[in-house]
Amino acid sequence: MTLIELLLLIFFAGGGAIIGADLVGWVGGVVGACLGFALLILLSSLVRRETNQWPWCRCGANEPEGFRLVEHQTYDYVRQCQRCGLLYLMRKGYIWDEVLSDGSRRPYIRRGFLGKWKLVGSDRRSS
Repeated sequence: MTLIELLLLIFFAGGGAIIGADLVGWVGGVVGACLGFALLILLSSLVRRETNQWPWCRCGANEPEGFRLVEHQTYDYVRQCQRCGLLYLMRKGYIWDEVLSDGSRRPYIRRGFLGKWKLVGSDRRSS
């Protein structure tokens, strides 16, 4: 458990306990703490990050096993789709660029705040 998670637990469960105890007494404090904890679990399931989702290729491949690391003259850590052969470059952990044949790169998709991948640039307008 991280410090942030601990503080959130104390805030929700402790806040529920204080409000419940203020209204009904010690039984209300226990019920309020349980309700605060349940609210914390509900909110965290609604806003959870999807960190294990892998970006997809234009051909539809989206598993880590579908890409292999290849050497490139310009960039490090270029991945090649094993299905269609297109080259991709992961930048900053949340930007998935397509490496073009002339060595330049074009933004393809990027990871949003909650971890979902979204098309960027002209690809977004065409689909």
